[in-house]
Parts: sequence; C-alpha cells; structure tokens
Amino acid sequence: MAKKTATKKDNELAAAPPPTPAFLQRSQGEVAMGVDSASKYQTINRISIVQPQSKKERRDEFGVGSSAMFPDGVLVADAETEFVVIPLLFYATWEKWSDYNDNESATVMETSYDEHSDLARRSKTKEGRTEPYGDPEIGYKYSYVESLNVAVIVDSGEAKGEIAILSFNKSQHYVGRKFATMIRRADCDIFGRRVSLTITDETDGNNDWHGYALNNPSEEMGGPWITEDQYEPLKAMHEETQAAYDSRSIVINREEESTSAGGETGGFVSDDLPPV
Repeated sequence: MAKKTATKKDNELAAAPPPTPAFLQRSQGEVAMGVDSASKYQTINRISIVQPQSKKERRDEFGVGSSAMFPDGVLVADAETEFVVIPLLFYATWEKWSDYNDNESATVMETSYDEHSDLARRSKTKEGRTEPYGDPEIGYKYSYVESLNVAVIVDSGEAKGEIAILSFNKSQHYVGRKFATMIRRADCDIFGRRVSLTITDETDGNNDWHGYALNNPSEEMGGPWITEDQYEPLKAMHEETQAAYDSRSIVINREEESTSAGGETGGFVSDDLPPV
C-alpha cells in the first residue's frame, strides 16, 4: 500500500551502529545518560510480506512471498524459507486506515491504544468497520482496524538479532490470535519461547495473496525454547520494549508502505470479516 516515498532509506546515520568500545559500554541495568529525550522519537521497522500487488521494484528486489523489514529493506527470509522469532511484547492497537486507492492520504489516519475508544468500538462491528469519505463517485472508504502487534527479535538467518514489529490485521487477524494463544499457553515469560513462520498461499476467490503460518521451530531450527544464556539479555530487551509501550513511544515505521489492500502482512479488505 504505497503512500509516500521514503527519504531516509539510505541515511547511514540511521543504520545499526558499529561495535561499542569496551570503555563506553554500560553495565547491565545501568541507564545511558542523555538518551531519554531521543528514545521518545524512536521508530521500529515492521516485517511485511512482499505481495503480488507490491510495487514492482520491491518485487524485483526481494521476490514475491519474501519477508523483509521495512522501510530499511532488510531481507528476513525468502518465500521458501522458514524463519524464527522470539516475541518480546504483544499488544493491540485500533486504527483508522485510508482507502487503498487514496494516494493523497496517510495510510493510518489515527491510532488508539484504548480498547474502549471509538476506533476500537467501530473495528468490532461489521456496520462500523468502514465509512465512506470524499467524492461519492470515487467511492473511498475508511477502514477501522484492530491490529494485533508483536514486537519480536529475529532469531534466524541474516537478519538475526534485528528487532521489528509483526502486525496481524484484517484477513490475517486470526494468525495474530493464534500467536497470542501460543504465548499464553507457554509456561514461561513471553520471551522464553521461539516461534517459526512460514509463508502460506491465500485467496478469497477473486484475489490471491500470501500470509503466515505459525509453528514450533524444529530441533534443526533450534527448537521452541531460548537457551539459558539468552534469558537475561532478552529479559532486558522485554523490559525496555515494555517501557517504550507504556510511554506510548513505540512507533511502527510505515515509510514506503507497500502492503496489499488488506493488512500489514497480507490479505484483502472485506466488509464480511467476523467481529473480533
């Protein structure tokens, strides 16, 4: 869902920093000085599937069905490759989306973290989930969307160690619910288990797209559990991510938005989606 052209993709200052010299490194639990204000403006990449409807340059660069982190353009896995993530935080947002064909408006017009908000209320009923706007002859519609978001750290492939957001909404909302169930049923902290993702082929009879299937990683992929030496670093990452959420400073970076007309990871808008 392309809405605007990124201007910072090639900005080296935004890239991951080089290794920190030992004398500058913080002790575990020690707070770095002077970073509080900057942390309020942090953004985080999202992991999206390159869809058949994505921009041609994106299809050419990564291949249809591949998963990549945008807007930085980091390949996570190609269409045939399973990849593994460790969840750090699960949270819901409720959003007002512009029409897929409206290239003049921002993709996400409004966002709420409040499950009792008007955005949340509208997203839960078929009648309230869409709203006409603009010229009636053009037929634009706002969509009110519940998005199930998981902050994860990639734990396989060339992107291993990268932190990003997986968002599940619209036709992939049920996958987000399954992710929540997997987290809830594990008898451990949220970051104690690993989850694998593979690409699925989806259709509604008129349109085709790709989505995700979730599973436990095989032993060849490292199994479903983190290792003991991962626990403390992941706990610190979880606490930092939770603090960012609590202060509402997590901002999903949607520059170069190029999803299909139905969600962050794939799928099409449908007025017939069941209430959530």
